[in-house]
This record gives sequence, C-alpha cells and structure tokens, in this order.
Amino acid sequence: MVSLNNNSQHGPIFVVSGLSRCGTTLLRLMLTAHSRISIPPESTFIHRLLQNNLDERTIINDSNRQCFLDIVWDEKDLKLPEWRLDRNEIDKKLRAMGEIPLADAIAEVYWAYAKKCHPDADVWGDKNPAYLWDMDAIRKIFPDARFVVIVRDIRDVYLSMFKVNSSNCWNIRNITNVWNEVIDLIENSVADDHVAFLKYEELLTNPETELQKVCDFLNLEFEASMLQYHTMNKQKELVPHSRVEWGHQNTLSPVMKNNFNKWARELAPERIELIECFSTKQLERMGYQKQFQGRRLSTNALILLMNNFSRLAWMRLTGKNVR
Repeated sequence: MVSLNNNSQHGPIFVVSGLSRCGTTLLRLMLTAHSRISIPPESTFIHRLLQNNLDERTIINDSNRQCFLDIVWDEKDLKLPEWRLDRNEIDKKLRAMGEIPLADAIAEVYWAYAKKCHPDADVWGDKNPAYLWDMDAIRKIFPDARFVVIVRDIRDVYLSMFKVNSSNCWNIRNITNVWNEVIDLIENSVADDHVAFLKYEELLTNPETELQKVCDFLNLEFEASMLQYHTMNKQKELVPHSRVEWGHQNTLSPVMKNNFNKWARELAPERIELIECFSTKQLERMGYQKQFQGRRLSTNALILLMNNFSRLAWMRLTGKNVR
C-alpha cells in the first residue's frame, strides 16, 4: 500500500516510521542502491539542531558556524562517526559559501557523505524512525522534502524489539501508544503530496511493485539495482558491521518474502492479547487481522497487564525513566 501524489521537484528524502524495527533500514538500503540516491546510516543531528532552536529562519555564518558544527559533531552521537566525514573540510566549504540558510548547511553535510560513498547521486536523504515526529519542523527547513513512512504490524515490531533487547519491551502500553499515533498521523496526512505510506509486509511480498510506486512518488525511474541492495551493502558496508551484528543480519541477504507474521508463532499469547487490546482500532484500520476477538482479557494477559502497571508505578515513584 503506497498512498501518494506526485510533485516534480527532487527534494531530500526522509525515511521514517515513528518506531524502530519497522523496516526503515531495509527501505534505506533499497533506495541507496538507486544510482541517483544517497542516504547515509542513521544519525540524529537534525533533531539536535531543532532542539537547539535552529530553524528555517537560521542563517549560518562566521559567527555561528562552529556552533552548528559542534551540534552536528556532538560527542554523544555514536552514529555520525560511521559516516567518516572530515569536519575541517566541511568547515572550509561552509566558510567559502558565506552566509547561507540552515538548509544549505545541513545539505552540505549530506553531500559530503554522498561525494565519498555515492559520487553519482544527485538526491540526498536521511533514514531515522524518530524524524516522523520532527516532520513539520523539517518541512519548514526543506519545503520540497519528501517523506516515506513505512508501517509494520505492531505485533511483529514488538517481537523484533523483544529479540534485540527484551529488557526494554516490558512497557507494552507505551510501545503500542507510539504505533497508534503513527497510524493516526497516516490518516491525517493521506492527502499530503509530500508524504507516501508503505506497508512493510507489501514491500517484502512485492518489492519491485512497491519500489516502483515509491520511485514514482520521488519522480525517479525505478532501477533493478534497488532489488540488489544486499550486494551493495556487502561491497560498501552501507550498514556498519557493528549494526549488522545488532539485529540487521538480514540486510546482507535478498528480500525475505515471508519475514512477517512471525508474531503468531513466536510471541507469547498474553503479549499478543495485550497488544491487540491496546491497538484494536489501528490494527483494523490498517487491515491487520487480530488473533483475539473477545473483549475480555485472559488470566495470563491480566497478570501481564498488572505487572506492567506495577513496574510503571514503581519507576514513577523512584524517579526513573519510563520507556
């Protein structure tokens, strides 16, 4: 399912989802395998710029250029170093450009990556699930930006999260709330010609058809190389080795067309029950079939729910972060 309207401009591409483990990495690799597109590994520096009150009105010049670069090269960002950029080179380029809008300064960072890894590209992009929540602010900076929102069955999202780090998956209510907000956003943006929506399951089942639709949305020609993303990933290490080992092993293989609905086989019934209870309307609106149709929760699901509430109450009382 891709909902889209076309526009003739080639603005930056943002691959978003609102939650991790939804297929943004796969889609990013497929797009990056296009000869004209460059999308680096995930970073968060645009979000940091927004947090520091830089926006569409900001002009980068000699007085604030180092501040801009300090935010981009924040030492707490463990992902930006994977781009292997030279800060001094970008500083020199920005200095030569004089006074420029924030959009041009940001773009220069992405073009530096493209020049190094995808020299033929003339369209840059970013992949970050969380940028869904910054979409309005990003659009003010880049009015011609295109957003591709990928949606995955919340039960498979939860299962994937649980496999990677089960200790962070106790708060089922919080995870489903975020997914529900994503679905609500989709419904509110269905007529937006800057936003396309793609279901992860359909991308796996019919990758060429779905990628053709995405390319139409981006006003680019589909290229068969997009289906060979795994080959390019092996050659160029588009997903850093450390992240391949951390839950992205499938990025080294062709599309696994049956890599969905695993929740039905691998997720505990009481967890399925709770997820479906919290996301009933959104699952139905997205066409995902529920396993449990009754209104009453089973004893095991109620016990899990009470454990969730007890832990949440304890964390709030002790002042700990609630995830």
